[in-house]
Amino acid sequence: MSQPMAALAVGNKIRTKRKNLKAKLKARAITIQQVIQKPPPYLSTAKVGEVLEWAPYIGENKAHTTLHLSRVPSTKQMAHLSPAEKLRLIEALGQASPSMKAAA
Repeated sequence: MSQPMAALAVGNKIRTKRKNLKAKLKARAITIQQVIQKPPPYLSTAKVGEVLEWAPYIGENKAHTTLHLSRVPSTKQMAHLSPAEKLRLIEALGQASPSMKAAA
């Protein structure tokens, strides 16, 4: 297999795993807090803002507000989140999303 084809295969596997994670979040089989606390390896290059938007009841505006409250740039990759940033994000999600608590 040529190098470009191998790279495409790896990219397709990552996209498929991310799609499955989005479905689990939508079905509430996993919470966004769990994903932030221990992100799977295939999310290492995903942007934090993008991952937040995958969760139910979190759109672009709520994701932006949460990131602002936790002082985390939306373009930061999941693999580069420090433990302190993860904690601030999880705490901000608890404060910024009362509709998630009501829906649960």
